[in-house]
Amino acid sequence: MLVGFGLAISDDDGFSIRVNIDTKEATLPVFSLEYLWCFSLMILMLVEEYQAAQRGQKSTFDFKESQCVSQAVDLLNWAHGRMLRGDRSPWPEDAPRPEQSPANDSVELMVSEVFLCAIAWIIHHEIAHIRLRHGIETVYSTQEEIDADAAATDWIFSGEQNSDMRFKRQLGMAVALLSMQFLEEPQGKDSKVKSHPPSLERLDRCFEQAQVARDGFIRALTTVALQFQLANQNLQSVLDGNSWDEIMGDAMVAFVTAGRD
Repeated sequence: MLVGFGLAISDDDGFSIRVNIDTKEATLPVFSLEYLWCFSLMILMLVEEYQAAQRGQKSTFDFKESQCVSQAVDLLNWAHGRMLRGDRSPWPEDAPRPEQSPANDSVELMVSEVFLCAIAWIIHHEIAHIRLRHGIETVYSTQEEIDADAAATDWIFSGEQNSDMRFKRQLGMAVALLSMQFLEEPQGKDSKVKSHPPSLERLDRCFEQAQVARDGFIRALTTVALQFQLANQNLQSVLDGNSWDEIMGDAMVAFVTAGRD
């Protein structure tokens, strides 16, 4: 049983959500929370437009042609740059934003629900480090990060859940993992792992544990997001495969190995 756990809000720059093992307090920087909210918006808008393109039987999809996707990407770029610089520029006018009481069926409500599920998984990951007594004498090892992922996923998906709740939590977990993946750079020749496990293995491991359908919406969403990341960095995108799961894996490999001879 975990006793005395606390949350603290900070103005630290960078994506620096973390936990202090001694004080049992997790720190949530405002810049990181804003980035995660904007990332949730971008993912939902991207997938919505991708689905519309599929329904229209289009062979290609250009996000620049979509006003809502372009706006979401611009907002995410703003939040990302702001997080890295630690500046306090005002929220762009006329852009979607977090609201205390968003209207029913609004974009803000939909995004906030996904955001809350995503940050819940991240917080449970940090709590797991305390419960498992990680990092008492050393910095977290890769195995400890894997164990914390497993503990967080087990906690989030334990107990009785209806299909809608389980789906929403799977979506939140996927967005949490993808938000961190989008902060990474291709490894190319450098395959050295410092702490967190490679994103491909991390995504696959958490998806399997959470029983995410191999050819369902969550893996399709993840695949579309990874293809978007490849295209945004002018890397060869993987489009063909026998399943969403296969294309997702190929896209991750293409990203990690980009620049390798």
